[in-house]
Amino acid sequence: MKEPKILKQAGIFDAGKQIGTMQIVSYFDIPPPHIEFWIDEGYQNKGIVTESLKKYFNEIKSEFSQLMAVVEEDNLASARVLDKVGFTRLSKMKDKDTYLIDFRHGRGVLEGFVKQWEGLGNK
Repeated sequence: MKEPKILKQAGIFDAGKQIGTMQIVSYFDIPPPHIEFWIDEGYQNKGIVTESLKKYFNEIKSEFSQLMAVVEEDNLASARVLDKVGFTRLSKMKDKDTYLIDFRHGRGVLEGFVKQWEGLGNK
């Protein structure tokens, strides 16, 4: 698989030490771009990524109207982070869940779309 193109990147810091990264990447130049993030194990489950992403999104939402995230289905912590920062779960592909955030239209529009889609027998 081709390496993604990094469109934007920012560090997550604690007391001046970088403890994680948030980046927006493009796979095969197909929109929407993806958000990826990680944090050192000792800092996980403390709300640091959630707060960092909220601030990051305030800075970048004028540059990107939508972002996608793909999460392994057993990565419950990342799924919770995405939910807390406004992503909507769109679909499940094999062992991964796909999420989308729309900075223009908000969560309600996406949730309505997902309910209609699932009502047609799609899950």
